[in-house]
Amino acid sequence: MVGVATTGPIGEARLRIVPANEATWDDLTAIFSADYAARCLCQRFIIPGWIWRDSSQEERTAKLQAQTGCGNPDTRVTSGLGGGPA
Repeated sequence: MVGVATTGPIGEARLRIVPANEATWDDLTAIFSADYAARCLCQRFIIPGWIWRDSSQEERTAKLQAQTGCGNPDTRVTSGLGGGPA
């Protein structure tokens, strides 16, 4: 997704869906680049109450990187989906 215009839908021919560990970190950060998603990074549902409130952006970023294993297709653990244009 890096360098790809993000206005309007991405056509099926240009879309590639892969496990998050097969996507690059740049692809994943492009997915999380807008508004609240850029701050939350899907950690709001994982980190409880006051711990969430007191967590930093750097901590949430590090947690997402550890959970996805982006760029490491051999990792045994990943989460979600990522990927850019085919």
